[in-house]
Amino acid sequence: MFEEEIKNLREGFGSLTCLKKLNMRECEALEEFPSGLDNLASLKYLDFSKCRKLKNLQEGFGSLTCLKKLFMSECEALEEFPGGLENLVLLKELAFSKCRKLKNLREGFGSLTCLKKLDMKECEALEEFPSGLENLVLLEELNFSKCKKLTNLREGFQSLTCLKKLIMQECEALEEFPSGLENFISLEELDFSKCKKLKNLREGFGSLTCLKKLNMWECGTLEEFPSGLENLVSLEELAFSKCKKFKNL
Repeated sequence: MFEEEIKNLREGFGSLTCLKKLNMRECEALEEFPSGLDNLASLKYLDFSKCRKLKNLQEGFGSLTCLKKLFMSECEALEEFPGGLENLVLLKELAFSKCRKLKNLREGFGSLTCLKKLDMKECEALEEFPSGLENLVLLEELNFSKCKKLTNLREGFQSLTCLKKLIMQECEALEEFPSGLENFISLEELDFSKCKKLKNLREGFGSLTCLKKLNMWECGTLEEFPSGLENLVSLEELAFSKCKKFKNL
C-alpha cells in the first residue's frame, strides 16, 4: 500500500516503547493520528508533515518528554495545536509551517526553553503570536514569513539574544517592527521584505554588528532608512529595492 493511501493506522503503537524515530511524512490520506502515542516515551523525532487530511491529534503529546524534533508542516486541515506542548522541555526544533487553518496556538511555548529553531511560516490564518516567547532564550532561528493576518507581535523579542536568523517576509498586515531589536547582538540575517504596511522601524539597528544579510525590499510604505547603518560593519548583503517612498538614506 502506498503511503499516500493510508487512512487509518492499526492499534499497537502503544507497545513500541523503545521507538526513537517516527516518520509518517506525506501520508496524505491519513485522517487520524495513531492511538497509544502517550506510551512512546523514548521518542526523539516525530515527523507528520504533509498529512494534509489530518484534523485532530490524539492526546498524548505531553508524554513525549524526550522529543527533540517535531515536524508538522503542511498539515493543511489542522485547526488546533496539540495539547501537552508545555511538557516537551527538550524540544530543539519545531516546524508547523503552512498549517493554513491554524488560528490559535495553545499556551506552552514558554516551557520550550531548549528550542533553537521555530518555523511557523505561511500560517495564513494566524492572527496572534504565541505567548511565552521571552522564555525561548536559546532560539537561533525564527521564521514567521507570510503570516499575512499577523498584525501585532507580543513583547518578548528583547530576550532572544541568541537569535541568528529572523525571517518575517510578507507579513502584510504588520505595521510595527518588534521591540528589542537592539538586543539581537548575534543576529546574522534579517528579512522583512514585502511588509507592505510597515511605516517605521524602531531604533536599534546600530547594535546589529554581526548582521551579514539585510533584506527589506518592497516595503512600499517605508519612508526612511533605519538609523545606525554605519555600525553594521559585518554586512555583506543589503537589498531595499522597490521601497518606492524612500526619500533619504
